[in-house]
Amino acid sequence: MKNVCFAITASLFILSGCSGAPTMKRPYPPPLNLAGVTEKSLSEAFQEEMSYRGSNAEKRRIGLALSGGGTKAGLFAHGILHGLNETGLIHHIDVVSATSGGNYPVYWYFSKHMEARKASFDVTQIFDDCVPAWYGNPDYNDIFAYANVNQAVKLAEKEGQLVCYDNNTDHFLPDSQSKDPLRWQAHLARWPDVFNTTITEVKGDPQSAPQSNTFWLSLRLLGEVPFSFLPMESGVPVAYTQGIERTWGLNPKPRIPEKLNDEDISEQDKWVYTNSDQTRWFHYYHVDQKSQDWESLRKLYKDDPTLPLWVMNTMQGEKSEHPDMNNLYEITPFSYGSPRHGYHKVSPPLESVSQGVRASAAFFDEQGTTGISHTVMTFIDGLIPAFVWGVDIEQPAPPSKDEKVRLSDGGGADNLGLMSLLRRGLDQIIVVDAAEDVDGSMDGLCWAREALKTEKYTLEMDALKDLDLVCDGEKAYNVSEWMNPVIKGEIRPNKGVQTGAIKSVKLFWIKAAWNEYAVKAAANAVDPRPKNPKRPGETASEYKKRLVDIVSNTDHLGTCGNETGMVDCWMPVFYSHNAGEDINGIECLINRKDNDPCFIDFPQLKTVNTTYNSSTYIFWAFRELGQSASRQIYLNSQGELTTDLIQCYQDAKDKRPKRRPNDWDGANWDADECKVVVRSTDVEH
Repeated sequence: MKNVCFAITASLFILSGCSGAPTMKRPYPPPLNLAGVTEKSLSEAFQEEMSYRGSNAEKRRIGLALSGGGTKAGLFAHGILHGLNETGLIHHIDVVSATSGGNYPVYWYFSKHMEARKASFDVTQIFDDCVPAWYGNPDYNDIFAYANVNQAVKLAEKEGQLVCYDNNTDHFLPDSQSKDPLRWQAHLARWPDVFNTTITEVKGDPQSAPQSNTFWLSLRLLGEVPFSFLPMESGVPVAYTQGIERTWGLNPKPRIPEKLNDEDISEQDKWVYTNSDQTRWFHYYHVDQKSQDWESLRKLYKDDPTLPLWVMNTMQGEKSEHPDMNNLYEITPFSYGSPRHGYHKVSPPLESVSQGVRASAAFFDEQGTTGISHTVMTFIDGLIPAFVWGVDIEQPAPPSKDEKVRLSDGGGADNLGLMSLLRRGLDQIIVVDAAEDVDGSMDGLCWAREALKTEKYTLEMDALKDLDLVCDGEKAYNVSEWMNPVIKGEIRPNKGVQTGAIKSVKLFWIKAAWNEYAVKAAANAVDPRPKNPKRPGETASEYKKRLVDIVSNTDHLGTCGNETGMVDCWMPVFYSHNAGEDINGIECLINRKDNDPCFIDFPQLKTVNTTYNSSTYIFWAFRELGQSASRQIYLNSQGELTTDLIQCYQDAKDKRPKRRPNDWDGANWDADECKVVVRSTDVEH
């Protein structure tokens, strides 16, 4: 039975429509006035936040926008950072703008940089990890999964990557100086769920939701109701904040090999952190806020002016049913404010950096709802403090007094984090869209297009056919037959509009979607069962051993890899391991017929479910999916963002609300078929 807290949470979350764009109606006047921005106004408005770069710094050009979407968005964006680190592009990002869960990995990135200054470790190691060969152990997974793991391991060996062999579930490879270089990724694999207060043991077996933790939160929720009249903050949003800190903010010390090999020591006691502060009564790990205050972050920028400016997008005011950028409230280490309240060139009046992340990701709050849902949530907020997740700050107001302003999930204003980059004059932007979008409605993209229409700008993406019909709600895209890991687009002023500094803007759009046909084909290519059926008289254990021997001694490389446009070898691993979670059941995958798609839920997981019940395997899968997409973008010799990926037309299909198009249509689709995008021309590739 679902526990009380999660049931209430899920119901109200659905009502609020967290981290998704609201229904669009008529536009407001342009509050950002993008067309009127000039080079002079840019330098004046953002003088304070650009000061750490020095007077001779080049103009800021490249931006990274990370969308909201809870833990799902956080894991996918974490993979994006991996890919950008792999290509070196991460060092050329001038501004990173994130909303809600998109802030989680940015918080992770900056918290490790801050700790590197204090603990003196090489911050370039935070992305290091090994390929978990033990994950393919047939004692954990069936032969199908084992075959795909074997292929991924062979590719890793070929490319010189680190591999954790045998049963090395610790992800521990001691180096000559015993610095435990994989500890940062190993930590994330053990704390994938922000609501789990105990460490996850990675054994290869399924990982369940943190039922016991949420049971105690439920009791806490009910226990606070009689005291709702008191001016206190509920322990539930505090637990959410500490969960974000625990997963993304803690910095692990090198693990001790003797402890790792001692079976009498619990998994949790094998870890020690440089910046932890345990709650006295419950011993929950979370971050010592003094180690991550705004002054520490500002000092980090002064020490390393190559770091990108971090913009956290929150919302102030009731969520509207159409784009209203007056609701957009920005927080940076150097300033904060909104078009409605003005901008203040000082550090934000928040206790810690993690409080800024919580403000951006506070999806439970009356501000994040509209209509009857807003009325209900306002009533509930007055009775149950546990559902007040927003953060109040003191906002300077003329002539001499301050006013209190409530900040909550930025998804109700700009779930993509795009507008904060545009208003800073950046002309090359990578947009990462990981919001919940099971039916392929592209709400985030359509919301951005509508907001830009208000500003008299047009957003176009040639690869997305019938995008106008999709934004009108008539059609949708099947986000599990996604032909384009990276889609090129452009933002430009409408015809006849006089502009200043913000003219044509190049977009590179990355969506949390995949080409499941191609992934399935790569998985099928190494499945030993169809090629090696069970022999008469052969026992199950003998059959299993024979298949293991076949897989172990066969080179299956060629169906996946890291080259441009290829399926990442980790994706078939996840596909085969999680076949039991597909829409039609595991029988569909084993006994599939011609043209039977056998779609699984990944990566179209629900925001609430993933945030409440994440796992090590979901973390790995989203990380590899994001990494494989973002490493396709690089800087050319002219310093311009580019990609070698072919731009294929993505056809819009009849919409099936809350369901992907073609889930059961059995469409005959060739994974190698691609109509290349050329302006006004279709060319067969």
